[in-house]
Amino acid sequence: MPFRQTIIALLACVTALATPAAAQYRALDYLPGLAPADHHVVTSKHTGREHQIFIRLPEKYDEQPGKHWPVVFVLDGDILFPMLGSYHLLLHYDLPVPDAIIVGIGYGTFGEGNYRYEDYSTPPLPDDVIANLPEGTGHGADTFLKFIEDEVFAHVNMGYRADPERRILLGQSRGAHFVLYAARERPDLFWGMIASNPSLRPNAETFYADYAAMPDAGTNLYFSSGENDLARLRGEALDLFAHLEAQESLPWRLKMATLPGGTHAASIVDVYRDAMLWLFADEAGDWKSVYE
Repeated sequence: MPFRQTIIALLACVTALATPAAAQYRALDYLPGLAPADHHVVTSKHTGREHQIFIRLPEKYDEQPGKHWPVVFVLDGDILFPMLGSYHLLLHYDLPVPDAIIVGIGYGTFGEGNYRYEDYSTPPLPDDVIANLPEGTGHGADTFLKFIEDEVFAHVNMGYRADPERRILLGQSRGAHFVLYAARERPDLFWGMIASNPSLRPNAETFYADYAAMPDAGTNLYFSSGENDLARLRGEALDLFAHLEAQESLPWRLKMATLPGGTHAASIVDVYRDAMLWLFADEAGDWKSVYE
């Protein structure tokens, strides 16, 4: 084979081998519910580990260059970001809920390297859990909250037109444990907090605080439990509902909701819809009249 033909053949082989990876990398461009979307890897000085950050921008982000947008920070972004990023767009289409920047915070894996239990749990963590953590890494929700406040916020604010007055934090299950922790420790960080089907252990007793002693943070907490959640988790959520209802005052505006027929993991979209309508009630208005 002549030299020139050999080079062309080799280049064709290289192109063929490279194409699947390139196509996979640009796949988000062909998912309009998520596009435009960006992906960043942030190495945290607080946790000592890499975190995957996924960011979906509002559909009209480029058309409104002077606008700053609400931001929804989604824990367990590995699975919830592609679900809720797309769903938020549909919610915005149907109802007067503003479009938003959706930020998924993930680990890039469900297996080794996923530290959701450790990062989302109220300290102190059990000794056997700490023993299995990489040396020099964070040991609980206090460290992870610092990572969000110092590093994730800064990353989003530096690169995107985010509205710091309308930050929303969403967590499901263990992530909801973290949301309730943030609501207790730093309610000032978020305008809205959504806790769906929390797993309250370990340290469930820490959530039974005297909330009346806390100053009004001027924020909003949506706390949901599925009617058909796992029996232990459902019972613990109802107990915490009762404790919160008995408080003389609370540091946030609170809505506690039981989702009819809701299960532990698969009802997050219904929770998200109800929570967003509640949070943005002033903008949503009497949205039901649109469909009457």
